[in-house]
Amino acid sequence: MNLVISKNKSVKWFYLLSICIVMVSLSDMNLTVNAIFNKLEILIYVVSMLIFVISIDLNLIKRNIIYLTIGIFSLFSCLWSANPNLTLKNSFLLLGLIIFALNAVRYLEREDIIKVILVFFTLILILNIFSILFMKDISIQFDSRSGLTYRGLFYYRTGFAGYMGIILIYSLVSAYIFRKNKYIILCLFNIIISIILIALGKAVTTMVVSVVCIVFFYLYKNTNRKLLLTILIITPFIFSFILIYYGTTGFVEIFLLLGRDPTITGRTIIWSSIVEMLSSNRFNSIFGFGTNTFWKIDSLRGYIDRNMGGFKTPHAHNGYLELILNWGYIGITLYGIQVIRIINNGIRKSIKLNMKIYSALPIVFYFYIWCFNITENNLFNTTSIVGFLQIILFSLLFNKTKKIIK
Repeated sequence: MNLVISKNKSVKWFYLLSICIVMVSLSDMNLTVNAIFNKLEILIYVVSMLIFVISIDLNLIKRNIIYLTIGIFSLFSCLWSANPNLTLKNSFLLLGLIIFALNAVRYLEREDIIKVILVFFTLILILNIFSILFMKDISIQFDSRSGLTYRGLFYYRTGFAGYMGIILIYSLVSAYIFRKNKYIILCLFNIIISIILIALGKAVTTMVVSVVCIVFFYLYKNTNRKLLLTILIITPFIFSFILIYYGTTGFVEIFLLLGRDPTITGRTIIWSSIVEMLSSNRFNSIFGFGTNTFWKIDSLRGYIDRNMGGFKTPHAHNGYLELILNWGYIGITLYGIQVIRIINNGIRKSIKLNMKIYSALPIVFYFYIWCFNITENNLFNTTSIVGFLQIILFSLLFNKTKKIIK
């Protein structure tokens, strides 16, 4: 049975409110209401799944088949997981996130989604400014390398700065979209405040990646050279591959000259250990260990921990390796296919059709995420807004109407 659910005001407001609730739950902030928002998130996912089933849209499924395949494959990973219950829980959250994002795209206009996310980010900035000014007991973090830093309402300064980087890039490109619209005021506010907060977080990765993305955005906006843009956008994958398999060999002198650790604070040790572990475990290297499961099982992570001198790293510090740990080479291949589709629609077709204003936001956002995940872990998981935003913004690459700007 295929029931049609109309785009009336109640449905619109349900999804606009749900986007805010889900993004709060996925923001990983230190809030006393986290438990409430987590339960609401699950409820929203269940409702979205029911709506998705009773009102099937084949075009929507076809367009997002890779994301859906990843979600379904994650459920099957329970069959070979060392902790099936944990994998099943994480896989349900992932599939729920995917389906909720697809429903939001289906029942909301694209410009409404962009605006509500922009307003949400503004509120997040205001809350974190308030915490830094008046709640110093929870907003300050002392770091052995960086000294006094700020983390706002987040648990760690790196997560705080990374989130501010997302807000900066999102607001910067939104300013390009809404340059003749009243929302430009919010964009400018977000840009200024997010830069200040990134500086307070003292996270070098976020600073460097943000600058690189701003340069990329300028080039994307001002050139129609498809080959140049394609080479630039695949650079993070090439650079990540080199670091994972070859480390910083040949660049040690540069790191020392800059006063930085050639192991990138132990990351190259983690990466080489994971590669060695995968090479001796053929089945799991192909199929993975299950969604967000590997680091929760001591018997699996033991080899990496021993190579790190007993230090228990919370993740791979590389989003691409983390994806392989979750779903193996099958998962990274599926994501690679999605990358090709993104490049094809975001560069080739948008330039051909003179529609770069529609593709600028998703393309620059994707580029930021792909760069960020060279040394961090925030590519596509159940506990971050990044996966949600990837699915939401991917839909903009297919929007060829003039309604996006009001």
